[in-house]
Amino acid sequence: MVCIMKNNFINYVILIWLFFSCSITGNASLRDQDALFFIDVSEPSGITSIYERSRFDTYPYGSGIVVLDYDNDGHDDVFYADRTGLDLLYRNQADGTFMDVAVDASITGGSQVGNGGGCAADYDNDGDQDLYVSSYGYSRLYDNHGNGTFKDVSLIAGIQESGNIYSTGCAWADYDEDGFLDLVVARHLHGWDVTKMKKNEFIEAVEPLVLYRNNQDKTFEDVTYLLRDKRETHDDDGRELGGIFGAGFQPIWVDFENDGDLDLYVVNDFGELIAPNVIWENRGLDPMGEWHFENVSLGSGGDVAMYGMGVAVGDYDGDGFFDLYITNIGDSVLLKNLGDGIKFNDVTQNAEVGFGMIEDENRVTWGTIFFDYDNDGDEDLYVVSGYLDHLKEAKNPIKQNNLLFSNNSDGTFKNVSAESGLDNSAIGRGTVFFDFNDDGCLDIFVANIGDMPNLYENKCTWGNHWLQVELIGMNINRDAVGSRIELTSRDRTQVRHISAGGSYMGQNMRTAHFGLGDSQIIDRLVIIWSDGTIDQLDDLQVDTKIVVKQDKSN
Repeated sequence: MVCIMKNNFINYVILIWLFFSCSITGNASLRDQDALFFIDVSEPSGITSIYERSRFDTYPYGSGIVVLDYDNDGHDDVFYADRTGLDLLYRNQADGTFMDVAVDASITGGSQVGNGGGCAADYDNDGDQDLYVSSYGYSRLYDNHGNGTFKDVSLIAGIQESGNIYSTGCAWADYDEDGFLDLVVARHLHGWDVTKMKKNEFIEAVEPLVLYRNNQDKTFEDVTYLLRDKRETHDDDGRELGGIFGAGFQPIWVDFENDGDLDLYVVNDFGELIAPNVIWENRGLDPMGEWHFENVSLGSGGDVAMYGMGVAVGDYDGDGFFDLYITNIGDSVLLKNLGDGIKFNDVTQNAEVGFGMIEDENRVTWGTIFFDYDNDGDEDLYVVSGYLDHLKEAKNPIKQNNLLFSNNSDGTFKNVSAESGLDNSAIGRGTVFFDFNDDGCLDIFVANIGDMPNLYENKCTWGNHWLQVELIGMNINRDAVGSRIELTSRDRTQVRHISAGGSYMGQNMRTAHFGLGDSQIIDRLVIIWSDGTIDQLDDLQVDTKIVVKQDKSN
């Protein structure tokens, strides 16, 4: 028996006209506010911290954003990695406003020396979400006490990273299927003046990514060797490269083949100078009883050599296989999963999401998400832009507008940035989606350098139906990371996966969101838990959120 708890949400209405006098920003001030899909409510919501550059920011990568419900009140909160002071933890007060509670919660690290990001998950299965914060100089694991406070347990847990190491994106997943979440952390260059580096100097400045296995006792073991290329590729200086070597920005765990285990994809910066993006196929236990990964990058179509930043995962074409969108300096890349092993095809231009089509080839993009902003049943694409001021040869201004591409449901997208209200011109970095006001429409948070973040409320004028699904694992990790949800309505099936890490050094809400269009009927909801057990739910109501607890007896 699957335990289901239902809560119908009451639409939360914000008096938009009261906000106009204090929150109109960027391009929106020049347009009819009533016509926009989204409106910036950062200031009235209390999210006003400015991410300031410091003297250390020769090469500013900015901040990631993590959505988590740290206090288990049913409302998503936001962790925002600051640059020069304390990190920020914005508690959702369920009235359209947020309060920074970082000090009270003992989130007191602050990046101090470098840029930051993070990922959140219940790594010890005690019922509350913990938080890993990455940065340059000192990364931290915060254990959630369940009373609104955290404790830095990095040293005790065995994953303390300090010194001349720049940890970037991270992601949690139970790769070995033991019921406890493991952690992968990407790393970038620890040499900052990249404008003067030669190729060999780039390689010398790289710190390889690291994979930590959860020992089930609140400690971790470094098992990065599992990812090493057994062919032992070396550079000219005899330095082992293997697959783990690259200027990584963001790792993600995805079941690309739909075979029931999680594969690892890592987006790398400076792909042509150091190493392109990497894919490790999860092969399970080898004959010696050790978990086995195989580097299948070569020939996969996913080994793109680019200035990779962030990555979005979604099934944009509705074929049941997860596709990738990867941000870049210049044209970003849309990779269609061919559903034949781990194979991808670059469909950027055919899908009409290439920047050349909008006369903007020199754009620099960072955070990106697939999300169904209009609840019509297909996943749209949002891309955050922001310049790097050392690219003096490029034509674009330092502040660049963000982009929203609406899914046409035929494999192509339409650029609707101007009418969306999401095209703020700024030095953007991280972005995530969540439903902060519980109205069934997805909202957006964007981090900027030298400016306040943007909290964009979805005005939810579409009139389409929706369903949100939160999973609680019992025989698996409690957050059900790695599980797959399939929803069928009117003979159309959508898929979502539960993840803990992604976009650009951040994490979207854990709850799965489905737009249903005008359909008021859900034919079936199939949950494939990360241990392979399956539950099917029928006769579900639309426009609600359900919490599904795994049956211990399965």
